[in-house]
Parts: sequence; structure tokens; C-alpha cells
Amino acid sequence: MGFFDRFKKPSYLGTTGAELGDDFDEVVRRLANELVKQEPIISTVRDELVICRSPVLVIIKGEVRQPAALIPRPMLSRFWTEPGNECFDDPNLIPLVSGYARALATDDKLGRAALRDTEDVYVDKAAPTHAWPDQDKRLRLASLVLADVARKLAASFNASEIKASYGLSANTDAAQMRVANMKAEEEPWYLAALEK
Repeated sequence: MGFFDRFKKPSYLGTTGAELGDDFDEVVRRLANELVKQEPIISTVRDELVICRSPVLVIIKGEVRQPAALIPRPMLSRFWTEPGNECFDDPNLIPLVSGYARALATDDKLGRAALRDTEDVYVDKAAPTHAWPDQDKRLRLASLVLADVARKLAASFNASEIKASYGLSANTDAAQMRVANMKAEEEPWYLAALEK
């Protein structure tokens, strides 16, 4: 690292497209395998509210860490349980996630706009974290895209709708309407969790 690199603001995605390398598909595959082996729920706050392991990894002081996430129990179906976890059986998942990640990594602002909502679901800056066993910084981007793709597949998006939701193809207006519908479907889960 050069002297002036110390003063650069870290990228939101944790890496750039040029840094992903030829083995990025394998990075995504290892991450997916590690996440699906985890027991998602750390504890139950109340019937409809759980503390779970976040599928989105963060980088804190240069260290890759996995935060805890406080979510409504039905949100587990967007990644950890059916239908969200069904995507992990699809052989097309890894190249799909890798391809989107490579495209988003070319522009940090585009990546932030595309993935911020899913990060907000799974990452609270005040939540406790623990060190992830693999310290590859590319895991930050891989986890963001993997969690977002799983969430959208669970909400019945197809691959072209996901691509459009990232602003990577035409029909972005229709894709944004699909994102709004997904969030509208999730909103009652949050309301029910907060009511009790």
C-alpha cells in the first residue's frame, strides 16, 4: 500500500472490478457453501422477531466480519429458508452472482444504489459482529450480491428482472416496480414484528 492509499476512503463494495480476479466464481461458491452450513437464528426476541446471522459481510478496520441482524422471522425466507434457500441448489446461481458482482464493481456508486436496500435489511452498524474465517476482502461484494439475488429470487424475480433492478439493462422502471412490490410484501412482516 502506498502512502496516499492510506487516506483513500474505502469503497462501499470493498473491492473494484479489476481486483476480482479469475477465481471470483470460486470465492462466491465458498461463501455460499459456508453460509448455508450455518444455523441462521442466534436467538428469538419474540415470536415474529429474531436475531440471525447476517448473510451480508462487512469490513471493519480492514477485517471481514459477519454481523448479527435483527429481522422479522418471515424475512428468513428471503435467504435462509424456503423459498430463499432454494436458489443454492441451482447450478446457475454462482455465475449469475459473479456476473452481477463484476458489473456492479465497475462503479461504486452504481453498486451502492443497487445493493443498499438489502444491506439495510441485514446490517445494522451497532450490531455485534464476529470475524469471518476467510479474510478475502472480495467477500464483502460477493455477500452483498448473493444476499440480494437470493432475496429477489425468493420474491419471484427472474434473472433479467434482477439485472434490470441493478440498472444494468433496459426495463429499469418495470424492475423498480418489482422491487417496490417486494418491499411492500415484506412491510407487514416488520409491522407484525413490532406490534407485539
